[in-house]
Amino acid sequence: MAAVSGGAMSAGGNEKFKPSLSFSQIINMNFGFFGIQYSFGLQQTAINPIYTFLNADPESLPILNLAGPMTGLIIQPLIGALSDKTWSPLEFDTILR
Repeated sequence: MAAVSGGAMSAGGNEKFKPSLSFSQIINMNFGFFGIQYSFGLQQTAINPIYTFLNADPESLPILNLAGPMTGLIIQPLIGALSDKTWSPLEFDTILR
């Protein structure tokens, strides 16, 4: 089976291409990502009192604050690499039915 740039071959041999996003779709997607990052920042600022309530030493708070982002930095590329290998010849509509 020949490789097709920008798309995948389906089981029947028809070429399927990913749709390109318009500028407004990309902007809307970025607003969502901004909201996620903003809420993550709020969560990070509120975590120190929780760690203190759980009797964490004040000296260990910087390490505890770095534990979540560092874990995401290590785990997220692994999950991304695994998900890139999960393409199926089935169509997305067929999976949802």
